[in-house]
Amino acid sequence: MPCQEASAAALNLSRGASVTTCEIYLLPQAVTPVFVAFKGDDATNKADVVWKLG
Repeated sequence: MPCQEASAAALNLSRGASVTTCEIYLLPQAVTPVFVAFKGDDATNKADVVWKLG
């Protein structure tokens, strides 16, 4: 299922409903990423999963 925009309407859910949101960060072509992470809870700002690349 593709991610959808996190609009106010999408986040105003009825009981039992769900929504999936995502953020994609693009790097300049000359930059090599060092880590990839799936973002966790916004309240704690902790990543659920982090991979070191290389």
